[in-house]
Amino acid sequence: MQQNNSAQFDVTLYSRVKSFIEDQTNVRSDELSPDTRIYHDLGVTGDDADEFLEAFRREFGVDMANFNFDDHFTPELSAFAPLSPFFWLFMLTPTYRKMMKRPRDAKRKFMVIPVTVMDLVKAAKEGNWLDLSDRERCSS
Repeated sequence: MQQNNSAQFDVTLYSRVKSFIEDQTNVRSDELSPDTRIYHDLGVTGDDADEFLEAFRREFGVDMANFNFDDHFTPELSAFAPLSPFFWLFMLTPTYRKMMKRPRDAKRKFMVIPVTVMDLVKAAKEGNWLDLSDRERCSS
């Protein structure tokens, strides 16, 4: 559960993070809440998620060394990917095999650990990525 008590809550930093998200995703900041999930609610995934997190790291000076992308985001696969010969070559790579071993639900959807707006605020405040490993995974 998220704790938004006043001792931990920095309104200025929260506003900066919301403005950053608005700039990166084109979602209006007034539509964001502390519990808005970056992947599940805003649809940031794949290369877009990678670029989002790199920009977040630069903007807020967050050390992302212990961040595992695969725990929080899914790959960005196009509906036309199977038509590409590169897709079939990609299926032979260790990266693809690793991706297919990721946790999934009964419908074979990837299970990822949600990252919320408040998680970004806390990471920005602390200067390094948070350990979210105890959080329940959700279907993609």
